[in-house]
Amino acid sequence: MQAFPIDINKAELQMILRVPGIGVQSAQKILSARKFSRLNWDQLKKIGVAINRAKYFIICKSNEFERRDLTGSNIKQFILAESQSKYLKNTQTQLSMF
Repeated sequence: MQAFPIDINKAELQMILRVPGIGVQSAQKILSARKFSRLNWDQLKKIGVAINRAKYFIICKSNEFERRDLTGSNIKQFILAESQSKYLKNTQTQLSMF
């Protein structure tokens, strides 16, 4: 967490690959696209970056989603709150057999 957020327009490939929501192909597209201009959130979305997960770990040209003072547990709660997973609805604990 101490290495994040990273500037997507300046970071090396290895750091970009560590960001949740950015795969190998998207990272390579980011490196190619930023040669021409600074990237913003719309361009990252078109490249194929999962903005829902990545927005807590990167900084780009626009400041729309930037939050810099979050902890790991806060980020996890934000991501799960925005998720559409069927497993999130089941928040009850399992009953004890004994």
